[in-house]
Amino acid sequence: MPTKPEQDDTASSLVVTLPLVWAGFVVVSGCWSLFVTLMVHLSPPAAWAGLLLIMPVLASALLAVPLRRAAGRWDGRRLMLLCLAGLALAMVVLCWADGVTGYLLVAAGLGLAGGCFVASLRFVVARVPAGYWGLALGLLAAAVAGVALDYALVSALETAFSWRAVPVAYLIILVLLMVLTWLLTDSDTGSFSTPG
Repeated sequence: MPTKPEQDDTASSLVVTLPLVWAGFVVVSGCWSLFVTLMVHLSPPAAWAGLLLIMPVLASALLAVPLRRAAGRWDGRRLMLLCLAGLALAMVVLCWADGVTGYLLVAAGLGLAGGCFVASLRFVVARVPAGYWGLALGLLAAAVAGVALDYALVSALETAFSWRAVPVAYLIILVLLMVLTWLLTDSDTGSFSTPG
């Protein structure tokens, strides 16, 4: 049974962690869906279009097992920062890419979005008492609805500036999330076991 100070630490940690992870989920989902939205402007050769569209899902599936193992060995904070940094790098490449090879590299980098989901689970579960996992993970899953917000943001940025401004905006948000995660959270300890 956790003591009162431990309960207070858990509550204060969640007040910071859940909003950060929720925002991360929205942005990461947006990075993934952003690529689909921008395919109209990228205009790849027809033969490559299908591969470009499935590459983020394929890369995420291939990374799922190693990232799950990493979640068991590392703390969620470190894994989350690593995945956010990888996505930020993919946004940098997207800013400069102008050929199929660059776009394939970006699409593969977007597979790290799945790693952010794994890291988010590790990050939240380590801070929530087992009796509240359902509530915390339900709130976390609701962030996927933020994709609708992302489509609106992509459209607004594209209209106001150009499609090249969109990855720049996401890059800025990803860097901000990394800085906030680094400054406002601490490492989680203990072994990782998935709910259920």
